[in-house]
Amino acid sequence: MDEIKTIYDRLKAKYPLILTTTAALDCGYTIDVPVIRGSTADRQFDLYRHNGLYVFSITFSRGTEDSRHTHIHPLSGDDAIRSIEEFMSEFAHTAQDELYLERSDNEWPLTYTDHDRQIVRAIVVDDAGAFYFVRAERDDDFGRATLIETSGGGVEDGEALSSAIRRELNEELGVQVDILCKIGIVSDYYNLIHRHNINHYYLCKITAFGERHLMPDEIDSFHLSTLKLSYAEAENEYTLRASTPIGRLIANSELPILRRAKQILDAGERMRP
Repeated sequence: MDEIKTIYDRLKAKYPLILTTTAALDCGYTIDVPVIRGSTADRQFDLYRHNGLYVFSITFSRGTEDSRHTHIHPLSGDDAIRSIEEFMSEFAHTAQDELYLERSDNEWPLTYTDHDRQIVRAIVVDDAGAFYFVRAERDDDFGRATLIETSGGGVEDGEALSSAIRRELNEELGVQVDILCKIGIVSDYYNLIHRHNINHYYLCKITAFGERHLMPDEIDSFHLSTLKLSYAEAENEYTLRASTPIGRLIANSELPILRRAKQILDAGERMRP
């Protein structure tokens, strides 16, 4: 109880929307009842306690539908506070008209889906207005294809989204970035591998260049390289690479994100004195 109260007091001082549920404090600490809950207009987080550790989950509300995804795996009390603070800081990086898109896989038949994957991705720009992507050249179960794709990857256990996107961009592009805003979420599917992808897209601006730190499969299986393109070149490249099944899946999810990023950047330019 003392640790719960400490967490509650620290968060309450910073975030007025945080509240504790009376049921959770009365019935003890279980995984079924949230100990602390916070919410905004379109999302809610719940902090549960179980066996002395904490589980952090998020519910995104879109119209009449809710989509719940566990975001953070078991944490200590201090790590739970840091994770909530990371999550709340996302609101400062969220565009007011954040996209939420649902995409089906029409390239391969749906048999079943057996896992979700939380993924972070970014539209990356530099001071001159150039856009940065990764080029993948693959020949696997998805077929032989040369692709354009946003840089990004899976979120690790216990990792905040903002930390994950910075890590991925450093690994794949060798850059340090500022997160300008969150563009939105694309929920899509890879039926061939029975996976549901929850893609969190950000708009990021490069602050420094360095060395890439690619994983062995990114070198040997996907042959990743960096693409530096204008906006028009990027649009054309997505269209060109949509000639394969996996290319169509990627373009269907990422072209709307690229176009929204351009709208956000253009709006920012108009607002400059």
